[in-house]
Amino acid sequence: VSSYFKGRGMFNEAKILQLRSDGKSWEECVSGLARNMRLMFLHSVQSLVWNKAASARIELGARVLPGDLVEISSTSLSGKSARSNRNIVSVLKGDEGKYSIYDVVMPLPGNDVVTPSHSKGVYERILEEEGLNMDMFSGGKKENRLGGDYRKVWTEFKNGKVEVLEYGDRMEDLYVNDFMKFKRE
Repeated sequence: VSSYFKGRGMFNEAKILQLRSDGKSWEECVSGLARNMRLMFLHSVQSLVWNKAASARIELGARVLPGDLVEISSTSLSGKSARSNRNIVSVLKGDEGKYSIYDVVMPLPGNDVVTPSHSKGVYERILEEEGLNMDMFSGGKKENRLGGDYRKVWTEFKNGKVEVLEYGDRMEDLYVNDFMKFKRE
């Protein structure tokens, strides 16, 4: 397995899989990586968990539910980080009509976020399926702690432009950006 990754420049992935096959825990596997690479892997786990939790929330329907977290617009930014300045509240039973489905947010796992009351078990199950737990983000080594954040579950597409691209070769680039054009010259 590790030779497959090494031959493709995926040295970190090979190292993690080798350590994992030797019986090491995920935390032990990732702790041997450089800090910037370790954080990249931790952020990817946050995104994976968020995607699965958001999918579970979407299955509950496109309506605001009691226990949902919503973001209330805030106009003062006073130099604080985006997370600490966000006004996130839990929807109480009977208050569902006060908010739009586009206000609903779900947290990226971390030590500085609140989980919707109806989704606590969902987050725990997802992490458990991956062999992880919330302590990965809040406990353990200080350099591995992540605060978490909130992402909107639904967004509204306004004033956008859609273009359908077709191609015959699966290896062909669908979109050529300026950097790619520069490299070809």
